[in-house]
Amino acid sequence: MKITILNGSPKGDLSVTLQYVEFLKKKFPQNRYTTFNIAQKIKRIETEPAEFKKIIAAVKESDAVIWSFPLYYMLVHGSYKRFIELVFERKAGSVFKNRHAATISTSIKFFDNTAHDYMHAICDDLQMQYTGYFSASMNDLKNSDTQKQLTLFAKKFFKAAASKERFSPSYSPINCKKQKYSPGKAKPVINNSLYKIIVLSGGIKPKSNLDNMINFFCGQFTDDIQIIDLAKEDIKNGCLGCCHCGYDNTCIMEGRDGYVDIYKTVIQTADIIIVADEIHDRYLSSTWKTFLDRSFFNTHKPSLLNKQIGFLISGPFSQTGGTLQTTLQGWCEFQKAGNIGVVTDEQSNSKRTDNLISDFAKRAFWGLEQRYITTDTFLRVGGFKVFRDDIYGSLRTVFNADHIYYKKNGYYDFPQKKIGLRMLNTGLKLLLRIPALRKRVFTQEIIPGMVAPLKKIVNNTKADS
Repeated sequence: MKITILNGSPKGDLSVTLQYVEFLKKKFPQNRYTTFNIAQKIKRIETEPAEFKKIIAAVKESDAVIWSFPLYYMLVHGSYKRFIELVFERKAGSVFKNRHAATISTSIKFFDNTAHDYMHAICDDLQMQYTGYFSASMNDLKNSDTQKQLTLFAKKFFKAAASKERFSPSYSPINCKKQKYSPGKAKPVINNSLYKIIVLSGGIKPKSNLDNMINFFCGQFTDDIQIIDLAKEDIKNGCLGCCHCGYDNTCIMEGRDGYVDIYKTVIQTADIIIVADEIHDRYLSSTWKTFLDRSFFNTHKPSLLNKQIGFLISGPFSQTGGTLQTTLQGWCEFQKAGNIGVVTDEQSNSKRTDNLISDFAKRAFWGLEQRYITTDTFLRVGGFKVFRDDIYGSLRTVFNADHIYYKKNGYYDFPQKKIGLRMLNTGLKLLLRIPALRKRVFTQEIIPGMVAPLKKIVNNTKADS
C-alpha cells in the first residue's frame, strides 16, 4: 500500500512525533511511504503552487494518510492548520475522499483530546475513513508496551485500509451559510477612560460581519479601543518548537520580529481582551492560532492573569463540534482570567446580535470592575496537575523558568507533602478496620459530617449589601 505522511511539526525530520512514524515504517516495510514536512515548509507550500500540488498528487495516489503532529496549545501547530485551510480554500478536498486516515500525536497529555477531536472532524469534513488516533507522551516510544500498542494500532489501520473498511463519521457537515449582519446605531454608554480594552483579530475584511461586530462592540464605549489585526503585524513565523524560552522565557525570535513586543506592551497591559475572528474549518484562523502558539514563550504559566477575555466570532461556531468551545474555555481557565463568553453572528436577525454584543460589553466591564474570575473546572485543575507533575519531574531542567515560578507561587502542592493529612488518613484507616465502627461511620456520620461545616457557614452568612 501507498501511505502518505503529513508531518505537522515545525522541526521537520527532527520531530519527536515523526520518530513514532519511522518506527512503523521499520515495522511494516512492505508499504511505500511518502513524507511531507508540512508545518516546516508551509510558506513554500502556500506561495509555490507546485509544492502544494506535489502533496495533493501524493495523497491522490495513496491508499491511506497518516496525520502526525505534536500538540501546540490544545491543537495542531498554526502552520499545520494553515495547510488544512489551503486544502479547503483551493478545493483540493476531493482527493482525500474515502482514503483511510489515522492521527498520531506526542504531547504531555494537555488537551491532546481536543487536538485529536479537531483532526477527526477535519477527516470527516474531507469524507475520509477515520480509523482512530494514537496519543503518546514524548518518550513513550522507549517503553516496550508502547511499542506493542503502536504496532497493534498500525496493524488495525493498515488492515482497515487494505480491506477498505467503512467507518461512521462522528461530525455532521458544517453549513457555512450565514446571514448578513447589519448593526444598528451603537450607543456609547460605558465609560472606559480608566481602562485599556483591545480587540485582537486574526484578520478583518472591511464591511464583513466580523468588521461590523467589532465596530458595534467598540461603539458601546466612550473612549477609543485599540484594534489589532494580526494579519498586518510583524510576525514572521509560528512557534519553532525550539524550547529556547524554557530557561528564562526569552523567545529566540525576540528582536527578529515584532511578536514579543506586541505581547508584552499591548496584550499584557490590557484590562479586557476581545478575540475577534472568523471560523475557518472547525477552529478560528491559522493567523490567530499562530499568535497563540507564539505566546508559548511564557511557557506553562499564566501570562494574562486576572484579565477579562471574551470572543466575537463570525461563522458557524455552534456547528464546530464543541472542540473550539472547550479550547477557548480551557485557555481562559489556564490564564486564570475572567471568561466573558462568546457572541456569534449566527442569530436570526441583526437586532438580536446587537443586543447580545451590547450585553456582552456590559458584562465585560462588570467583570473587570468586580474582578470576577471564572471558577476552575477539570480543564484547569486537570491541566494544572499535568504541568505541576511534569515541571517538577522530567521537564524541570528545560523549563527552568516554570520551575522557579511554580516553586515561588506554591504550585507544588503535592498531597504527599501534607503530613497532617497523611497522619489523619493513616489513623482513620486503622480505625475503620473495626467492623462496628466502620458501619457507624458509613451509615450515620459521613454525610452529616460533610454537610455540618458548610451549614455552619451558611447559618452565619448575612445578606449582601
